[in-house]
Amino acid sequence: MLFIKTVKRVVEKAGGRYRAVRQVFGPNPNAISSIAEFDDWNGLAKMRSDPEMQQLRARILQNASPAADAIAGILVEDIPV
Repeated sequence: MLFIKTVKRVVEKAGGRYRAVRQVFGPNPNAISSIAEFDDWNGLAKMRSDPEMQQLRARILQNASPAADAIAGILVEDIPV
């Protein structure tokens, strides 16, 4: 959970909005997903280049037994309805 709080802090510092959700029903019950939203590409670039985020990512990738597995990373956009 600590890394989720770190990501939230970095996303918000970059001007984004962040939330984490837990799947209650579906193919992966109890799976946690996180959503970071930015108004433009600059916010995303700022978050990805943040030293704290880079250190966290390196720590996670170097851990032989990570607390979680990244199943997928996706980019989505709103569509007019």
